[in-house]
Amino acid sequence: MTDRERPESDGPVLPKWAPRVPREKIWRLYQSDAKGIRDEELVDDVGITLLLRVESCLTVSEAQRGRVKCPQCGSTVHRSMERRRASDPAQILECRDCDWRLPFSDYERTYHNKHLGCAGMLIPCQEFARDYPMARTYEERMVLIDTLIHRFHWEMEGHPGQPGAATIIGGQMSEVAAFLDRLNYGDESTPGISETRKKWREMGKGKAYGAPSVNPPAAVPNGDG
Repeated sequence: MTDRERPESDGPVLPKWAPRVPREKIWRLYQSDAKGIRDEELVDDVGITLLLRVESCLTVSEAQRGRVKCPQCGSTVHRSMERRRASDPAQILECRDCDWRLPFSDYERTYHNKHLGCAGMLIPCQEFARDYPMARTYEERMVLIDTLIHRFHWEMEGHPGQPGAATIIGGQMSEVAAFLDRLNYGDESTPGISETRKKWREMGKGKAYGAPSVNPPAAVPNGDG
């Protein structure tokens, strides 16, 4: 999801991207869930924050494929994909439904180095964006959250790579992988989610994501980009 952000110079409206979700927030949700506490406010806080991040990732992925969402009116602006370099300053984005106009290179800079895009995670992100707004119960929302953060890049193509959670949860790859491995589960956890973690561990067996952090999740930088 993009919000409108107008620079101080009154230039073109630029997209504003949702940050990655703080690990500490997810940690608190799993701590309470393992104790049998069904915190409706917390699960929705985590779920909505994930949804905003996922929608930002999907918007960037669409832009990389030539379909740019106008940050001023929401219409789709099509750009040429024939050029050798997507960041060619000669490519000007022009919305036919409003007066928005911006070089694609300037648009691209708004998401550069912010871990956006859905390479290998497109289907899981699309599923979450579709299903989460329809979830009504705590259990439905918790299962959707748990499923999303335990997906791997390229898992749907049959050759899982790095944990997809690094795209949506703050921290370095090694920190996010270690964080997921330490999440609390118990006899009172929402039914089904502990099985998801077992599958995640099995799928990630033997993979190296760097040296895992030994600090508790709340004590390490969460990352926001």
